Amino acid sequence: MADASPVVNACGAIGGGLLAVCTAPQLYQMWKTKSADDVSLSFTILYTAGLTMSAIYTGLIGAWAGAIPLIIECFFGLILITAKIVLTSKSEKEKKKKKMDGTEVELVQEGGVQCCEHCKRNQRWENSQ
Repeated sequence: MADASPVVNACGAIGGGLLAVCTAPQLYQMWKTKSADDVSLSFTILYTAGLTMSAIYTGLIGAWAGAIPLIIECFFGLILITAKIVLTSKSEKEKKKKKMDGTEVELVQEGGVQCCEHCKRNQRWENSQ
């Protein structure tokens, strides 16, 4: 690739830098709330795949001012995907728990009836069927 002017390289570096930090607010929010419910996994995967292809392309044509920030953003995209999967898994487990009489209990499904071990121990299970 022909040498680009300093202005062109600056535009590439600034644009790439902005892309490289655009997932930081989302990662921070997920870390702070310990929740990924508002993050679309399909969007994040497609976005990261697009970034990866763009990083490969810009690297192959020698546009390193754009390629390096894209590679960094791909790394953050992978972190975002991992966080989404891990936090969603934890969230699903937490939804299966509830508080009863000040005690956290695990919900169980038996015979089409959802209850908890706490109820079974206190004979409420048999009375509800």
